[in-house]
Amino acid sequence: MDSQLTSIELPPALPAVVASAPEPRLPLILIATFGTCVGVVVALAVGYYHESTERSVVQGWVEHTLEVVQALDRLQAVMVDAETGARGFLLTRNDAALKPYIDAKQEYPAALERITALVADNPAQQQRLAKLAPLLDEKWRILNTAVGTMQTTGELRSVVVALPDATGRVAMDTIRAVLGQMRAEERELLSQRKAQYDNVQLAERLTIIGAAALALVSLFFLYRAMLQAFSHRRHAEAALERLNRTLAAQVAERTARLTSLNRHLVRVSEEERRKLGRELHDELGANLSAAMIDMSAVKHQLKQAAILDLVAPIERALESLRATSDLSRRIIADLRPLLLEDFGLAKALDAYCGAFEAKTAIKCERTLESDLPQLEEETSIALFRIVQESLSNVAKYARAATVRVTLARSDDALKVSVEDDGVGVTNAALAKAHAHGVVGMRERAYELGADFHIGVGLGGRGTGVHVAMPLMADPGAATAA
Repeated sequence: MDSQLTSIELPPALPAVVASAPEPRLPLILIATFGTCVGVVVALAVGYYHESTERSVVQGWVEHTLEVVQALDRLQAVMVDAETGARGFLLTRNDAALKPYIDAKQEYPAALERITALVADNPAQQQRLAKLAPLLDEKWRILNTAVGTMQTTGELRSVVVALPDATGRVAMDTIRAVLGQMRAEERELLSQRKAQYDNVQLAERLTIIGAAALALVSLFFLYRAMLQAFSHRRHAEAALERLNRTLAAQVAERTARLTSLNRHLVRVSEEERRKLGRELHDELGANLSAAMIDMSAVKHQLKQAAILDLVAPIERALESLRATSDLSRRIIADLRPLLLEDFGLAKALDAYCGAFEAKTAIKCERTLESDLPQLEEETSIALFRIVQESLSNVAKYARAATVRVTLARSDDALKVSVEDDGVGVTNAALAKAHAHGVVGMRERAYELGADFHIGVGLGGRGTGVHVAMPLMADPGAATAA
């Protein structure tokens, strides 16, 4: 780009044109233009200095705010580690499980002291910290009591008697709430300081624009004496046009590379989801099943031995294991729907729609054609993710009562649509920078060689997401067909 710009020659006739101007006016024009340019340079220098100073101040406050947020996060992490270590010791009676608790107990004074020093200049945060301190002391009292009781008696029942179940949870929830308020305060301060900086920057830019406008007015009188420079300006414009074409080609090339990278990342993400889902299914599921079997056996033996006071805790543990097992199945289904691999796209969509309907209370109508050609695994995953993202958007934003999912073959195309009767979406909302879900769906569709568009939903209202994929675009479908 620099070589192209430097190749533009200056007009050789410029000195002659300037010399031919009237002698009394030429010096005045040059002096006025020079003075204006000097003024603009000075204004730019002052503005840059002022902007740099303001930027340094704001950057300092930003770093201070981030440091406060990090200190708050670390304090919460210390309390979570302490609670985790104490629970691990209570459940396993293994002294090695107390290491997180001991480390957190040692780190806690320094973490609290750091926050106290950081918020020393903020009265509102000091008040919240004053409210937080007794809560932290109470939480440590609870943890110390629980650990001490277990070390002394060796029985979990004694800990349960000494501490009601909800005491520690309420204390920890309150601590999280106060820490959240302190984080919100810091973010609000950061927002205010950035807004102040933006106002100063706007004023500086307006000043610079005014100075530049004054310079342009002065330059206008000088340009009246430079008529012959227009032909050379056309040469410069031609060079710039060539440069623009070069830049456009570079932008197109880099856009293609980024698109290719995005598709690669999607494939890698799906592969990682599949591996993680399999590992959770094979290892975590087996461990949970074994644990439930063992706990059931212990429960049966306790009943036979007439140790009924321990049956209730065992039953609660079994319920927790069942809930964990259900949660793991939901996570596995979100990571990689097993029905998709075992029974195909239609069955997987039907099961997901049923789960969506039960979870959101939104009626989910579906028309899913099961007699479809065999699709490639990546094709099935992409179409499933598009439907999944569409239903997620319906649940979050649509305020719909009904949604319809359609999977059907039409001529030589496979069509997928998700339509709702909600409030709809505007083009402006779709064009926002944070509309990553729509961008992700569009990229998945384009990778399949499919048409993707968003229109009106059910009954002329709401939103409809439509994908039409030529079956020849999918090698597996083409072979089966």
